[in-house]
Amino acid sequence: MKKNLLFLFLMTCLSFTTLAQDDQIQKQLNDLQIALKQLQELRHTDSLKIMDLRDSVRSSSKGYEKISLDLERVKTRAEALTTKLELTAKGNYEVIENNMLNSADLFIELSNRINILDALNQAQSYQSVITQLNNPSDASMGFSFQDKVMELLQSHIKPRKSNDKKKLMGYANALLKSPVVQGIPAVAPVVNIGSQLVSFVASFGAKDKNIDSEDLIKFKNELGGYTMYYTKLNEANTGFQVSAKEYNVLINNLQNNLKDFVVENAHEAGFEIPEQKEEESNGDYLNRLFRIYNSRNVGNYLDRLKKRYAGVRGIDYGKMLSNSKLEIMNSRVEDVISMYKEFYNLYTRYLIMLETHNQETVKVMNLAVQLKLSKDDQKVTDMIKKLSQNNKERIKRIKTSINIYELEELAKSLIRK
Repeated sequence: MKKNLLFLFLMTCLSFTTLAQDDQIQKQLNDLQIALKQLQELRHTDSLKIMDLRDSVRSSSKGYEKISLDLERVKTRAEALTTKLELTAKGNYEVIENNMLNSADLFIELSNRINILDALNQAQSYQSVITQLNNPSDASMGFSFQDKVMELLQSHIKPRKSNDKKKLMGYANALLKSPVVQGIPAVAPVVNIGSQLVSFVASFGAKDKNIDSEDLIKFKNELGGYTMYYTKLNEANTGFQVSAKEYNVLINNLQNNLKDFVVENAHEAGFEIPEQKEEESNGDYLNRLFRIYNSRNVGNYLDRLKKRYAGVRGIDYGKMLSNSKLEIMNSRVEDVISMYKEFYNLYTRYLIMLETHNQETVKVMNLAVQLKLSKDDQKVTDMIKKLSQNNKERIKRIKTSINIYELEELAKSLIRK
């Protein structure tokens, strides 16, 4: 009985022991499962972090590549900009070089043509005809003022006494052959002679009843026709002389401006320029300047600048332009073109002035036909043809000498910026 109870007790204890062990194992198993779950969660978290890290690395790599690409683009743009700046500077220099060389040529050609217009040598043959027409003793038109005065006195004024006739004719002859009339073919002596003769004849008429008022009126009227002719001729000449004086002032001003401009440009380029002599004309002084300041020497000056700013990569045109006075000199290119335009206007004005004077003179010569002053109208026609032909020839010679188209091409070669 005791053995059975002991066995039962032992079995019970063993059962409790087994149950206790099972609980412990279960607990450990539970703990292990919890740990495994935590480990799995941890691994999952780590996997996510690794993925994030990979994405971050991949993103960083792409960012780096983008930055590298951007830097490369910036570098390319910088190089392109540098090249563009270099090309721009070179282009600017080439414009300046073109303008300086062509301006130097234009200065010389402009000066030469100013001298031609200033001399007016081409008008000599025409002017000789004008001088001839204005001479009271000239008979190329079929009449002369001197001969006509003596003829009118002989025809209309007949004093009763022969001595008075001789006295009257002698007085008129003395007036007509005075050195003033012979030496100065102008209208003033003609008008003075006319008024003096009319007064002198009128004084005779007051004393001599043989000279009636009708004869005096006829003498005065007929003499008045010739006086009118020379007066109109003088008006045409006076108008031309006034225009010529105004023109000479303008052409001299242009020549003076050209001189100042050349001197300033030469100083800017470092040329040693001599002073103008006290009695030296602007034209002569410019001719001396052009021995120094000309396209050949300007070209040499530019070549020296290019050598000074030459480097490994070539000529640094930007530095050359910033350190020299080329930009300043080129900024005056509009002034150069303006001087050409001013000359062109003066040249055109001069041709118009010559043509206008010719037309006015021909009009006066036709007046001689209308007033029947000449005994031979064909002589008047021939003189008109001669004068007009001389005028055409002088204008043609002037145009050939000036050759305005050559100047125009030089002016067109200048480039405005």
